[in-house]
Amino acid sequence: MSPSSSTSPTAADTATSADNRATATGPRHRASHATPTAKQGSGPRFVHTVIDDHSRVAYAEIHTYETAATAIAVLRRAVARFADLGVTVERVLSDNGSAYRSHTW
Repeated sequence: MSPSSSTSPTAADTATSADNRATATGPRHRASHATPTAKQGSGPRFVHTVIDDHSRVAYAEIHTYETAATAIAVLRRAVARFADLGVTVERVLSDNGSAYRSHTW
């Protein structure tokens, strides 16, 4: 983008900026609600996604279940992968998906 061009921030840019202001104490890591994908013969699939708010490194896995045990296993593997990339996890934020609201989580 040239210095003379001007664009307005999008809603996504504004949300990201607000998120960054809210986390002045350090980066956050998000565990996104598992989203069902289209049926492909053997039932729904759920995409579990973990994104580092600072570096924007993402990790995702597709599973047939949306359980707390699956979410925990995905998070453990994501943290290990982030560590391989030099990303340190300080805290985790999640949405209100049932797998992320359980006592196990």
